[in-house]
Amino acid sequence: MLRRTSTIDFALRALGCALAFVASCAVTGNGSPNTNPEGELADARAATHGELDVPDSSGPDVAVLVRAGKQGSERERVVMTRVRSFGRGDTNVRVQLFAMVHMARPMYWTEIQRRLIGEQQVIYEGICIGAGIPRESSVAYMRRYQHAFADVLGWDLQPDIPTSVRGTRWIRADISAAEVLEIAGAEEDARMVESLKSRVEALETLVRGGTIDGYTKQSARAGMRQRMVDEIVSGAREMGSSGSSPGFAEVQLTRESRVVSQLRTLLADPSNLRVSVLYGAGHTVALAARFEAELGLHESSSSWIEAITVPGAATPRSGPVAPK
Repeated sequence: MLRRTSTIDFALRALGCALAFVASCAVTGNGSPNTNPEGELADARAATHGELDVPDSSGPDVAVLVRAGKQGSERERVVMTRVRSFGRGDTNVRVQLFAMVHMARPMYWTEIQRRLIGEQQVIYEGICIGAGIPRESSVAYMRRYQHAFADVLGWDLQPDIPTSVRGTRWIRADISAAEVLEIAGAEEDARMVESLKSRVEALETLVRGGTIDGYTKQSARAGMRQRMVDEIVSGAREMGSSGSSPGFAEVQLTRESRVVSQLRTLLADPSNLRVSVLYGAGHTVALAARFEAELGLHESSSSWIEAITVPGAATPRSGPVAPK
């Protein structure tokens, strides 16, 4: 376990905020904290035979539970993500909203693909990094950050477009990297780069086979997986906080507006009866509210999917860890 102050600890501290608006992580963002986890998560608890990791380890669309491990003795922690289903009046329209954590075990993507069979349209996120984006921009560093984290953790990143789901049209509803930089502004972009740079370098050192504070990628993996889940717990508790800077809050709002606009266009065609939306869990509470307020949809049911399973109990929570 990683228990001493280290560069790796420093790299993990900003996991939630650093990847919040990139297509490969989203566990912090809009919405209010879940004030009734027992009621909201009854089906998730039943599905996993688990209990909440800590009393407030639930956001509206992400939860961390604990249950007996496969051998019946050791506990394991399970990250769950929510799928909301919506209808529209007395029509046959059905919209599914998948709250995504975009770094998970392979079976997560398999289950999502299974649930997408028969869908006519799928709206998904993905900030495209085109030509001309500076190597020293926050978007470029975040992309390096997400790939290095997935490699060190040994988990899979979400495929951009899961082509195994046949007969489905995939539509990207998002902004470009150039728009991110324009909306956030140069000052906030530079601040994010400063926050990310040392973390990216530390993780990439492990990926290349080097060591950080005596840890190799393999020896660090188990502890980092536990810390990853801790960050998801923290992110779930902090949903709806005002931690985002104004520029990046505007980025998030702009991205969500693209989704609502695209869904409105699809639903204007009466032949589109089955549509799914795959977006980061930091966006889905706000999106659900806008689906109801702006598109006339109403939430009819929800279910939960296992995204990540980590053997063992939580790492000790000893407060913030300062970088060396």
